[in-house]
Amino acid sequence: MKRSSASEPSHSTPVFDQATLPAALRRERRTEPGVWGVIRMLEAQVQLSFMDPPQTKILSRGSPGLLLPDQPHLVEPIGACACRSSSTNDCPRLDGPPDSMFDAPSFDGDQYFGATPA
Repeated sequence: MKRSSASEPSHSTPVFDQATLPAALRRERRTEPGVWGVIRMLEAQVQLSFMDPPQTKILSRGSPGLLLPDQPHLVEPIGACACRSSSTNDCPRLDGPPDSMFDAPSFDGDQYFGATPA
C-alpha cells in the first residue's frame, strides 16, 4: 500500500457531535475510488458499520476507523460524541493525535479488521 509522506490530510471535516453529524454520514455511503478516509474520535464513541463484508467497529479516542477506497459504510453515534473525518489519496497512518492521520509506522488490514465473518 502506498503511504503518504504528507503531514496533513487532503481534506478534513469540522468536528461533529451527535446532533451535528450529517445525515449523509448516518446512512450508507462510499468513499470515492482512490480516496482513503479516517474517522477520529475526540470524545466518546461511534459505531462504524461496513457493508461488504458486513461488520462493525466501535471507534473511540484511541481507536480510529479506517475507510478504504470505494468502501460502503455508515456511522452511528453512541450517545454524546465528538468526531471528525479526514481523507487522503494515500493509505493513512492511524495512531497519533486525533487530528493527525500520518503517525503510525504501518497498517495491517488483518489486525484492523479482524477475521472475516463466515
